Amino acid sequence: MVEQVARTTKPNGRANGKDPPPAEIALVSMAEIEPRPIDWLWPGRLAKHKLTLITGEPDLGKSQIGLDAIARITTGRPWPDEAGG
Repeated sequence: MVEQVARTTKPNGRANGKDPPPAEIALVSMAEIEPRPIDWLWPGRLAKHKLTLITGEPDLGKSQIGLDAIARITTGRPWPDEAGG
């Protein structure tokens, strides 16, 4: 793969003269990564600024869970396991 990229890159550093050069991959040891606390929307279940997937078989309520979460976030209503929910 590296040889192919080297052969197809033109003098301006772009593969076809228009595309940006291929991205480089940097390997980092987990020992070098500083842990940070998680900021939660729904404590222990739904984190802010993180990817969350709701997966499962069709027609089991995944969309309903998503809509309920959006409604609670936008209206400030408590989560189901909180007091007043």
